[in-house]
Amino acid sequence: PYVLGSREITISVKLKPDFLEGGLSSIDVVILGCEYGSGRGKRSGRPSHFLIGLKENDNSPLFLPVGRVGTGYSVEELRTIQGRTEKSWFTLDKGSVPHFVSGSGQLKKIPECWIHPHDSVVLTVRAYDIQETAGIFTFRFPRVTRLCLEKHAAEVSTVPQVLELKKQGIESRVKQHYDAVELGKRKDSRRSQRLGQRNPNAKRICEKNSGSIFERLHFALYARLSDQDELERAKQDILANGGIVSLTVGSETDVIIEVSPCRALTRLTREWNRIEAEKGEMSTFKATLAIVRVAWLSECLERNTLLPIRPHHVMWASVGRRDEMRETWDSFGDDWVTPICRADLQVLLDRVREMRKTVQPRDRVGWNSSLLDHELRQMLQSRFPSWGGQRNPSLEHPHSD
Repeated sequence: PYVLGSREITISVKLKPDFLEGGLSSIDVVILGCEYGSGRGKRSGRPSHFLIGLKENDNSPLFLPVGRVGTGYSVEELRTIQGRTEKSWFTLDKGSVPHFVSGSGQLKKIPECWIHPHDSVVLTVRAYDIQETAGIFTFRFPRVTRLCLEKHAAEVSTVPQVLELKKQGIESRVKQHYDAVELGKRKDSRRSQRLGQRNPNAKRICEKNSGSIFERLHFALYARLSDQDELERAKQDILANGGIVSLTVGSETDVIIEVSPCRALTRLTREWNRIEAEKGEMSTFKATLAIVRVAWLSECLERNTLLPIRPHHVMWASVGRRDEMRETWDSFGDDWVTPICRADLQVLLDRVREMRKTVQPRDRVGWNSSLLDHELRQMLQSRFPSWGGQRNPSLEHPHSD
């Protein structure tokens, strides 16, 4: 657990990533000033943060402040620094700087105490970068890597040497950047080949359907971390067909695609269900919002047209969307108003015959099967006069005599 103000290692340990890789390393600096620690820790009341500096050049006795350090050294190393410098600190009038400090105008904060470089301690530091603005040099994120007790102030790095290191570091990072870009291109190429091997039709479908199937439709895509390749493929398919893609739900979202089940969607649906239970509507988003399975997207791409969202495509729907679906689709997922041909009707009747094998002669409300058959025959005669009204054995109830 974390205890406020405590530095006991048995209570908590703070780990920081080494973000300084590729920066300026192995730079020797000298301590020029200090700040006293505050609070109740082991640094309290003693020098703990230090102003560091570089030599202006090899022939100059002046030192240029380049920043402050307060990390990178252990408690034992800090005590060593304090012991070596304990009798050498001195103070000046407020705003004054000693004669051995150059570029005093770049000091935003004057240290509490000063120390002469020849009485001080040399440190080896590394930094992410060095900023140079109007002759002012500042280390970014300096960190102590080693105490150089054997070195003297005359041996610390100079400003020209550090600037040369910066130039070499920039060239190295540029090369690493382009190497990474090329490596990424090769990885993308290999990944495309693997995806094409798993689904040979994926590339063909995407190329064939480049158009405006999803024009002006806003999509939000969700997938688990292990399925980011599938999410990226769905995103590219939507963009290639005129759609707009986002990774979060907003007021403009028309369709939410569930590329694969994920915790983010589970949390969203729980929250939306709570809002609907309390307010009765989704005031923040569109009233007809729905979470749709990715199978609907695949069917649209295969048929090269925008298909209606059927009930079996929907994983979750708002109250408004559910009401809209009840008006459009029956409980079997069939459209109420779409014209039907004779062959499709025969398929539906065969389905009814299969279903009736598991139905009792009369259900709880007591409908009469012969009455239902009569109504069906009248409907068929009105829709298909050539049918003749013959009695269809498939409509007879299996339990009727």
